[in-house]
Amino acid sequence: MTVTLSNPAFVPGGLRFTASSDLGPPVWFHWWVDGEYFGQGPTVVLPVWEGQCPFDVADTTDADFDPYGDDAPDCYPGRRTIDWIRSIDADPAVAYYRVDQRAAGGDWEEVGTIDDPADVWEFRLQTTRLDDLTSYDFRVVPVSAAGNDGDPVAIASETIVRTPDAPGYSIEYDADTDAVTITEE
Repeated sequence: MTVTLSNPAFVPGGLRFTASSDLGPPVWFHWWVDGEYFGQGPTVVLPVWEGQCPFDVADTTDADFDPYGDDAPDCYPGRRTIDWIRSIDADPAVAYYRVDQRAAGGDWEEVGTIDDPADVWEFRLQTTRLDDLTSYDFRVVPVSAAGNDGDPVAIASETIVRTPDAPGYSIEYDADTDAVTITEE
């Protein structure tokens, strides 16, 4: 199987790519972005995040292809999704939840907040891209309307293993020698 990507273009929300395949129709395209399944279709808008964002695409003639099954690419997500459910014993004075992370045993830092509306029971927050081969701790802290922290809920420590970033580089052109020099930074 060969997938060809063409027509990259900046559009609201990211970069648009169109895929074509050497397989006969009908063909289904499945996309993974930064190690997580992103969706299906011949054209996709991939988000442009700070830093690099590897992606994979698979073409198949199987309408029942399982994007999480054995034929999916090896995925090593660079972000962590934090999920939690409100306790039925939760203090009604909780105004919002703060999610903190700590890298390699360092100091806690806030990575996001989510308001606590009365009719929502399940919450989810996705972190920014995390460093490869680094251990992270996460906690969810309920915060009252007065700004006081409640008892945090700790999430088990996890070492992130993801596709490493490509090295940085610079390009210089010398008009006198008509040479291009690419240097790793």
